[in-house]
Amino acid sequence: MRHFFANLVAMFFVNKKSRRRIRNTILGKKTVKTQTETQVNIPDLENQLAEKQRLLGELENQLAEKQRFLNELEPKYNYLKLKAEWLNYNDGKLLLPGRFSEYDLIFGIGATCNAPEMLRYFKLRRFSNPFDWTAGVEPLNWWSQPDVRRDTRFREKMQSIFDNFKDWLNPEYYKYVNSVRAANAPHHQVVNIKNKIRFIHEFPANQDILQYFPQFAEKMSRRIKTLYTAIEQSDKILIVWMASTGDQRAILEQNVSDADIKWAVKKIQQLYPDKKFDFVFFEPDGSKGRFEYEKIAVTTGAYRIKSNHFLLNPEYKQVAPEKEYCPHVHVLSEMLDNTHLSEKAFSPPEKERNQTGWFD
Repeated sequence: MRHFFANLVAMFFVNKKSRRRIRNTILGKKTVKTQTETQVNIPDLENQLAEKQRLLGELENQLAEKQRFLNELEPKYNYLKLKAEWLNYNDGKLLLPGRFSEYDLIFGIGATCNAPEMLRYFKLRRFSNPFDWTAGVEPLNWWSQPDVRRDTRFREKMQSIFDNFKDWLNPEYYKYVNSVRAANAPHHQVVNIKNKIRFIHEFPANQDILQYFPQFAEKMSRRIKTLYTAIEQSDKILIVWMASTGDQRAILEQNVSDADIKWAVKKIQQLYPDKKFDFVFFEPDGSKGRFEYEKIAVTTGAYRIKSNHFLLNPEYKQVAPEKEYCPHVHVLSEMLDNTHLSEKAFSPPEKERNQTGWFD
């Protein structure tokens, strides 16, 4: 009877495949797709698979974007958290190196290359000055003997400002010390035998120092002129001295004496009586804790900042993450982060910018 009924219903369909499918359905038989039918549906399946892969790719891109956002958010959060901790520790008072939070001119005077690097990192350095990349002469036994401190030649550098850098441009005063393979470029270390100031990165190792001296003299003349111009056009000026950071030998750098600090302050105020000068000396003190520091007034406008130079904080990298690595000493970095250049801060003309983007 079921066969008769199935055949009867199937008669109404012209297509043989349709009649067979209806008959099998009524009889409860499993429909078997032919090879041709299966091949007809393959393009649809491929399109569905391609669409799913496209959606999966979009989801992966969204996930990667969210991960990048989280990677950026974490250092920002750590930086803001650190700033909040500082404010809380100091009862809401910002840490400032000198008397002001804003200056028309800020420049470093040593002790070594740390000062220009740190000032540049915190966007407080608009041009190169003659004291960048300079230090004092290293004692012969400094590397092997304990408690031998190197003089950073602060007094000689300040005297150079007072006497128009008279001993800087005579090639007879320059003596080769050694050659150094620095990360940026090999160079000679050269000492001015007149004032005992050591020039660390100025003389390339592939040239004799006398051969290169005309280029050195031209560069120094330009830097000297720029520094004097910047001083003349500024009202509030911060001069920074800092011991080496991220180096255990920083504790062997000789601190500037009170007498030399007072002498420098008095002389520069006599030379520029209508301007306000602040001097700040960042000195290491390994006994200090994470938020501990001393700000000691040597005289009006001159301060020693004593803190632990071995307590580093990578969170300050958030200030200028595109810049090269700097060893961010805890207190030093916080104070520089709270210090700014004013709207009238001096910048040399744009045409004097060198290939690396820094004023030379």
